[in-house]
Amino acid sequence: MSTLKRLTLILILTALTACSATPSSTLAGNRQKWESQNITHYRFNLAISCFCAFSDKMPLTIEIQDGQVVSMVDNQGQPVTDFKETFDQYNSIEKLFATLDSAENGGADKVTVTYNAEFGYPESVYIDYIEMAADDEIGFTVSEFESLP
Repeated sequence: MSTLKRLTLILILTALTACSATPSSTLAGNRQKWESQNITHYRFNLAISCFCAFSDKMPLTIEIQDGQVVSMVDNQGQPVTDFKETFDQYNSIEKLFATLDSAENGGADKVTVTYNAEFGYPESVYIDYIEMAADDEIGFTVSEFESLP
């Protein structure tokens, strides 16, 4: 291999490595982006995908103010009462980040996530806790995010 080809290959590999490690593609980088915006009042839709009995309630519409749930209603506009304990662990952007952190740091075999480019919150999440097990996977989709006054 010529020196020019070798140098070109090294430059391409270096560029690809640098691109894959940018903070905007990582949990930490996106959490920092989210926190730096200091959004304390917001609303979003959350769809949870799993082998679960509550799929007919999705998506939930959740409003958060100062870290507290102001309202959480199902897709019929009814306040969530059934499965509330399950939903409580995912009912804010901060809790979704915590779930991702736990999954990425040893709690899951596979984590796939897409972050919102503007705000940094996780838009699409797929977690497979045990790759060879059935029905342990869970997914989240955040949509219709809105920062409120």
